Amino acid sequence: MPNAQQQAYVDRIRNYPAQLDELLATIGEGELDNRITADEWSTRQIVHHVADAHTRALLLFKMTLFEDKPSFVPWKQDVFAETDDYKLPLDDSLGIIRGIHHRIAVLLDSLDEAQWQRTAIHPTRGEINVEQLAALYAGHGDSHIAQINKTLGRA
Repeated sequence: MPNAQQQAYVDRIRNYPAQLDELLATIGEGELDNRITADEWSTRQIVHHVADAHTRALLLFKMTLFEDKPSFVPWKQDVFAETDDYKLPLDDSLGIIRGIHHRIAVLLDSLDEAQWQRTAIHPTRGEINVEQLAALYAGHGDSHIAQINKTLGRA
């Protein structure tokens, strides 16, 4: 059973798909590919990135829980963002995000305190435990909502 802080991370992860859906409902199709600069991702790319990143997160949680201090491999998210599947409509990625977030929340809700403290090796952060990983991915979703709002000139 998560403590209060852990539960707050679980709740943010659980509620993220609804928050993203609510934000996307305010965006027209013609705005999905807008960018602030050539170096910034569009809303479409951000949504597809979240699907990839949070699918990866589920695997990182499980690796941390069930392997002995695994090492995470870095990935080339900027290269991913330029692939043709990042040009697709959002429905498939939104379905992935909804499913993955539900699965992560159910998994985290089931953990005891010892499991929350299991560790892995992150390529840039060093040793990281499940609680820190939950905080990282709760914040990751929040940061991309802020990024979408910035892209739309709303923040």
